[in-house]
Parts: sequence; structure tokens; C-alpha cells
Amino acid sequence: MNPVRCVRLPRPDVFKVNCLGEEIEFYAKYADIYELQFAHISDDVEFWVKLAKRFPKPVLELACGTGRITIPIARAGIRITGLDASREMLRVFKKKLEKEDSEVRRRVSLKLGDMRDFDFKERFGFIVDGQRKPAISMVGS
Repeated sequence: MNPVRCVRLPRPDVFKVNCLGEEIEFYAKYADIYELQFAHISDDVEFWVKLAKRFPKPVLELACGTGRITIPIARAGIRITGLDASREMLRVFKKKLEKEDSEVRRRVSLKLGDMRDFDFKERFGFIVDGQRKPAISMVGS
């Protein structure tokens, strides 16, 4: 039996996974499943929104995925850029964003790229990495 292994490819949005001898593009298959699995998780969203309000704007979210944290920050009146390495995750994000009112949509900018190597001309006052649980809480202090 072939082991499961991930290989990083030149395109930043593609991971190929070899599972049982079949190679699949992971995020191309996983984006919709990710949304179903994680959309309801919101225990950390309020933390990120409150923290984003305390720092200069705009905000950058690394690995923004399908917008689980980015959209609530935009709803709070904050301009935010979401960066993700997966075209498919951003496709799902854009579908969700279409359902938001025009003010929220205007506050969100989406970029395809790798969080390990990106260069924006714009400066950000705060960076969110929602993939990591916050180690410290500055909210309420």
C-alpha cells in the first residue's frame, strides 16, 4: 500500500496527495468540505474581531481560507485583506462574500499567495493567523 504523502508543487495553491496510489489535488477537492466542516466554528472569531479593532487599520489575514474570520472582521467595519494559497478556498470565500451587503464586500480584498513568501506594497496594522489559536489574550486588558 502506498503511504499518504504531500508534495508541494510550483503553483502555490496545489498540494498533491498520493492516497492509495491515486494523486489528487488536495485543496481542489477539499475546499467545499473544509467549509462544511469549519464554517460553524466561531469560538475564536470574537477574539480576532476585538483585537483587530484595537490596532491601526487595515488588517491582513494569513491563510484566510473561506472567510470564517475575515468576513466577521469586515462586518465590524474594518478593511481587511485575505491571503490564501488555494484558488479553491478563495472561490468558496468569494461565493460567501457575494451574500454579504455591499459595504462588507467593499472592505474585503482577496489575494492568492503563499503566506511564507509574499510582498504587498500596503502596510497592515494587524495580522491575523486564524489557523493558530491565540497564545495570549489582549482583549479586555
